[in-house]
Amino acid sequence: MSWANKVQRKYRRNGKIVDSETRNVLVEKMRVGMELEENQKKVFKELDSFFASIDSWEPKSSPIRDINIFTDAGNKIGAVKAEMNADVTAEEAAAWYFDYCSRERTRQADGKDIARLEIEAQKKTVNEHLFANVIFSPFPLKPREFIFKQIWNRNDDGSMTVVWVPTNDTADYGGIGKTVQGFTKGIFTARNIESKGGEAERGAKDERSEATTVYYCSTITNNLPLVASLVAGVPQCAISLLQMYELRFGGFFAGTTKSKKIPRVIAELSSLSSAFKQDEKIDHADLTVLANIIKNVPQLYTEEEEEAIKRGKEVRGSEEQRTAGAKRQQQQRTAYPHY
Repeated sequence: MSWANKVQRKYRRNGKIVDSETRNVLVEKMRVGMELEENQKKVFKELDSFFASIDSWEPKSSPIRDINIFTDAGNKIGAVKAEMNADVTAEEAAAWYFDYCSRERTRQADGKDIARLEIEAQKKTVNEHLFANVIFSPFPLKPREFIFKQIWNRNDDGSMTVVWVPTNDTADYGGIGKTVQGFTKGIFTARNIESKGGEAERGAKDERSEATTVYYCSTITNNLPLVASLVAGVPQCAISLLQMYELRFGGFFAGTTKSKKIPRVIAELSSLSSAFKQDEKIDHADLTVLANIIKNVPQLYTEEEEEAIKRGKEVRGSEEQRTAGAKRQQQQRTAYPHY
């Protein structure tokens, strides 16, 4: 057995490379898309109606600045919504999310999940897979078991959607003891936002005449991250995640507390963002875009900006005078050391 383990470790491929290869194959299929079956269309329609029935969402504090978190008003059904942008195409984001049992996500869930596996369905299609997940719970609570199917679809507007709903399938985990049956359903949507670069640029313009185009400094700054991502060649997509959990207690269902769901939702989106993050490339493009605008584009400043520039010049002038005075004194000391 020891020899077999050594051989396995020696020839085991890098998990990130395997995940990337698997994801790339799925991305190519997602770019083409495929026709949904009638039962799949029904799942999409029911989930859309369910989450559309939520009247309003209450914003909640998020430990990660780039992820916005909301819960349904009053926590009536225990639903959670999360939104963020990621440095990746919509197809790649959807493929990452659909690959629930990838090596990366399984490794990240180590210690939190007792079991995470894909169930071999009788009828398996490219855009529909069946998964099982058993989540650890502290004593005296029993582990939570979730069995669900995921379906992806390429929408008419080019965005990608992954949905999941509970099923009545069973899984053999190899004797982990009793569990509490849980049900989860949700919608993951990723929408490419590269095309908004033109809108961001037009939004920064103030057409004073046909011959001259001027830019408000504050507007340029607000749109800089999006414009910079385009210049850097880094695609971006807007991601929205809607999710709800239910647990079965003695024959009835109860929505789990939102405080327990939010960290898991944040962790998933944070992992997705980290997997594709290209901050250094975008930061360099930030400077390139801003320097080019300052150098080549006429600027129009508000009164507050004009005042700030004036104060900055006065401070800089005073600093230059003090620096010049100190330099002259040093030169005098060097030239006349005895005086």
